[in-house]
Amino acid sequence: DLAILPRPGNLDSQDALHAAIFSHRLVLIMPPSAAAGTGFCRHVAIGWKPGKLVDEVVLLSMPILRIAERVTLLAVDQQDADFSHDYVLRTLVELGVEPELIRIESSGSQVGHKLLDEARRIGAGSLIVGAYRRGQMIEQILGGVTRELVAQSDIPLFLAH
Repeated sequence: DLAILPRPGNLDSQDALHAAIFSHRLVLIMPPSAAAGTGFCRHVAIGWKPGKLVDEVVLLSMPILRIAERVTLLAVDQQDADFSHDYVLRTLVELGVEPELIRIESSGSQVGHKLLDEARRIGAGSLIVGAYRRGQMIEQILGGVTRELVAQSDIPLFLAH
């Protein structure tokens, strides 16, 4: 299942977004700009941080990843991480998806901004990320990566929790 929503503009649309994300389905948020076009699945970037949340969103995204011409993993602040034994990464390779890994440092910047900047720099047409790792209420109060991405992204976002 894929739910397609515009970027939330008011509280009602934010409620719809949260309901869709927490329904354990993949959610595609389209930016308001026409720059998204139709080729947003050609080069897909994945905000990569090993764990259950990313595992789930990647597995839900497999139909998209299989048709992508290029897949890039953006690992923020994971310079010393060893991904060679990561289950989902191995599954991607076994299914014929050969991702490129780019390690980037946030260097004090907000992670959401860093992900978007790098996705733009490499020419990704969309970004896949796990949503609300710290929980919806915590992010609403303190901010967080999901909130940054939804508010700022000018490329399509695929999200799941």
